[in-house]
Amino acid sequence: MKKAILLYTMVLILVSCSKSDSTSVNNTTESNLKINGVSFFPGTNNNTSNYVVTSYEAGVLNGDANSRFFGFNTDSQAVSELESLQIEVVYSSTQTNGDGTYSLTDLSNFSNYAQGSFSKGLTQYSFTSGSVIISDIGNNKFKVEFNNAVLVNFEDSTDVKTLTGYYKGTFIVDSN
Repeated sequence: MKKAILLYTMVLILVSCSKSDSTSVNNTTESNLKINGVSFFPGTNNNTSNYVVTSYEAGVLNGDANSRFFGFNTDSQAVSELESLQIEVVYSSTQTNGDGTYSLTDLSNFSNYAQGSFSKGLTQYSFTSGSVIISDIGNNKFKVEFNNAVLVNFEDSTDVKTLTGYYKGTFIVDSN
């Protein structure tokens, strides 16, 4: 009986260890991005495709600001279903990183704003209001959080979408 209990306990420990190991692997990114309440799932970076990218440029706007770009793309083979979200934040060159809250509407402060777009297939949208919060976690890991970011179709101003939620994970550095 003692051997049976010991064997059962060992099996239980092995099963619980393998479950927690697989859970930690799946938690390398967190995302709850939603467009009009529908989940937006960027693809997973791998050896052949980069779906979540960032780039950095120092000294923009005559050296007064720095720029950080974030790109999120879905993993779709059909052009009509491909979704792409791009956001650029511009912040003072005196800041050590891009941490902060950025307006998607007020472009009057030329050294502290955000701009971007969303596309699904060939339909393009631009941000017209809302905000984005950037948190630089280090080693190209960021949290990008959208607060009621409104997107309007370039060609049909009655076609409006709202982006909410966040993405937290490691971004591939885009050198282009």
